Amino acid sequence: MGRPRHALVSAPDRGVCAALVYVDPAEQEVFDQLVSAAVLLIYDEAAKGKPLRAPVAHMLAAGDDPAIALGEAAATIWMRVEGQATKDGLEFDEDLREAAQINVFELLATAATEAGVHDFGADDDAFARAFLVAADTMRQNDVQSGRITQEQAEQDMAELQSANETGELDQLLASMGAGPDGSPPAGAPQAPQPGAR
Repeated sequence: MGRPRHALVSAPDRGVCAALVYVDPAEQEVFDQLVSAAVLLIYDEAAKGKPLRAPVAHMLAAGDDPAIALGEAAATIWMRVEGQATKDGLEFDEDLREAAQINVFELLATAATEAGVHDFGADDDAFARAFLVAADTMRQNDVQSGRITQEQAEQDMAELQSANETGELDQLLASMGAGPDGSPPAGAPQAPQPGAR
């Protein structure tokens, strides 16, 4: 995992504070494009109230464990977004990629909570397990595509699992960044403010 350069969007219902840092406007634009593409995959923008798209709702309701369903759905959505971005010639570094991945995961966790699938905002264990499933799935895809080695994937996952076991996963996610400018990306639903439940 690279050294973070991006600031944070508050994690939905998590109470993680935003931190602002300078971000190049071109990087911000790429970040917004990536996250906006995910929003279009998650929500039916044309429907009143912006409900989840049927395939996303189906993915989130799959199986008996909502954390696994969320993790797998987030990884699937990210891989579609990144695949299209690559086809479109969009270029971004690893730090921006990680920030966008985290933001997409958090958007989907919020969407799952709002849709009544599971209250990930109130269930730290399920939120962390879902994130680890998403991260592992994405890292294995990176290994298969040749972006990273199996050893790098294992090292990244060991770091995340250690942070989860020591209760530092929220801080690690915050240090990695969930959004370059401290505000939700264009088209993204507003995340609740900490303490405003």
